[in-house]
Amino acid sequence: MIVVVRPVAVFLSTLGLKLGRNERFFLAWMAPRGIVAAAVASVFAMRLVERGFDNYTSLVALVFQAIIGTVVVYGLTASHVARWLKLAKPNPQGVLFAGAQPWAQSIANLLKSEGFEVALVDSNWDNVTTARNAGLRAYYSNILSENLLYDVQLNGIGRLFAITPNDEVNSLATLHFVDVFGTSEVYQLPLSTKSKVERREPRPLHLRGRYLFDKKATHDYLTARFQSGAVVKKTLITEEFNYDSFNSMYGKTALPIFIITESGDLKVCTADSSPSPSPGEKLISIVDEPEDEKKIPPDKNGKSNNR
Repeated sequence: MIVVVRPVAVFLSTLGLKLGRNERFFLAWMAPRGIVAAAVASVFAMRLVERGFDNYTSLVALVFQAIIGTVVVYGLTASHVARWLKLAKPNPQGVLFAGAQPWAQSIANLLKSEGFEVALVDSNWDNVTTARNAGLRAYYSNILSENLLYDVQLNGIGRLFAITPNDEVNSLATLHFVDVFGTSEVYQLPLSTKSKVERREPRPLHLRGRYLFDKKATHDYLTARFQSGAVVKKTLITEEFNYDSFNSMYGKTALPIFIITESGDLKVCTADSSPSPSPGEKLISIVDEPEDEKKIPPDKNGKSNNR
């Protein structure tokens, strides 16, 4: 069954589908037995009892042994086989954005240029169309849709950024994806002033995601910053140009959002932590460019060509 029948059945049934060889091998390997096998075994057992067979219990026992055995085997080997076939990464660093507004596209574009997988989900068709035209993978859907996980390719993606204008949707989105990414990798924008006034009490952590970037980095704040000309900037931190030098150049309005380590990992700046990039790391931030640097044209991806 495992070595011959399952692989042959998978390869024949997937003919004509846009599946790679490794994906077919993975499907051929995965064949856990479950509720269907148990139900069929129960029906057969009842029929055997009606016909006077006394050893029907052995059939049920064998079926449940098969169920337990396949669940254990495939459960323990699935992740290892997926990584061996290069269908999964042990520590995915990419980002799923709940929201595809223009400034979200700017952030996603920079991450994509640095080699991170990004995907955007939005229920605004104009935002989705603009994102796709910019070369980003964008999906027209509600982030809370039950079918979203079947539609979105999450290979290489390991965290959620809920950055819609609606604070309640953002919180619900983080709860929706906590089983997918874990509590430490679901983020949302800080609550707007209006939401804070209406709630009067802070929202507990188990009912929301981690707050992104800074306590002041609400949706309205970020939208206003980008509308006033702020840009997403990548800065290589060195011994000569350290974090203090960066702050001296861009001032208190600079908003660090990510740090890319020398090993290529993405560290997300949050409202409850202070960024401390080391030499050799890249600092991604939202800045108002100095007047003398605005004369330098951006590159083809719309990012600053300065330091």
